[in-house]
Amino acid sequence: MTQPSVFYDFLPPTPCHFKKNGPNIKFSDVLTILLPAIKPKSGTNPTGKGHMSSPQKGRNLPLRFFIALYLGQGALEMAIPVTAAASPVTEQPKDLHMAALGDSITRAFNANTPIDHPQNSWSTGNTDAGRFRRGNVRSHAEYLSILTGRTVIVHNVARTGAETTDLQRQVSELSGIDIEYATILIGANDLCINGKGALGQSPDMSRYAERVELAVETLIDRNPNIKILLVSIPDMLRLQSIGHETSCQSRWSTFAICQNLLHENISPADLDTFGAQWRTANDDLRLIAERHGQNVLYSSVLSEYPFERKHVSNLDCFHPNIAGQNLLSQETWATGWWGTAK
Repeated sequence: MTQPSVFYDFLPPTPCHFKKNGPNIKFSDVLTILLPAIKPKSGTNPTGKGHMSSPQKGRNLPLRFFIALYLGQGALEMAIPVTAAASPVTEQPKDLHMAALGDSITRAFNANTPIDHPQNSWSTGNTDAGRFRRGNVRSHAEYLSILTGRTVIVHNVARTGAETTDLQRQVSELSGIDIEYATILIGANDLCINGKGALGQSPDMSRYAERVELAVETLIDRNPNIKILLVSIPDMLRLQSIGHETSCQSRWSTFAICQNLLHENISPADLDTFGAQWRTANDDLRLIAERHGQNVLYSSVLSEYPFERKHVSNLDCFHPNIAGQNLLSQETWATGWWGTAK
């Protein structure tokens, strides 16, 4: 007999046998018994498709219903097509939380337009954050996601204008978060004295190392497996040199930026004093990393790299622009925990 198309979606593709409390019963025998009882009336399925257009007093019930009545639940289960068993669901790796502590450099202040642009931060920026927050910097967060295959959740708690006195506030904002990786770049504001009367003054750096180390130890106490990258304070003497050569002085004077270094009447002795304090601060960072070697790595690259005017913001001739943020990210990653230049 010709089988209606209604059966095609669940007939077994190969001969099957069912067993119910007795001898094997052939599936073809079941059909021979049941088909006459459920054959649809002429015209009840004009489409000829897999299901009846409307039931007629129970006579057009699906075939699996009658099979189940005759043979029990086992037949119903066998009559439904079964695909290959799915592989066990692989548990997705948990999100990786990273933090960025520091000052305006890490907030990407004035990187392309005024104010903070954390989406362009060397540490936590991105190149794919949606239409309105897309950045232009391949940051540590993106490198880390590529390296681990995990989703990286960023916590940029840096603050524009921050000195090391702000570090404990920044650390407190991370309370309760399982931070696995953190970057710390801070110190330029500790070294700099802003304002018109700063010429010839010297900052108090006596507690710089203490404050940085306290922040580091707090992060380690919260997660003994954390990896922290301490980044050197950039070569600000080089900034002063290339700025004088490229007409940045007017901006420095207008905004009274770091006048114990960038004042138009700065003396060689003032430069020497500033340079000595800058080198001491970076030495302190290196020593902190040595004391916490399992968790902390020091990258000195920013104190050594010969950056150029093209890496500096046109807005203030002080902060890194987009190119500078990318350079900072590339160089510190290369000399960081998983970099090729370590």
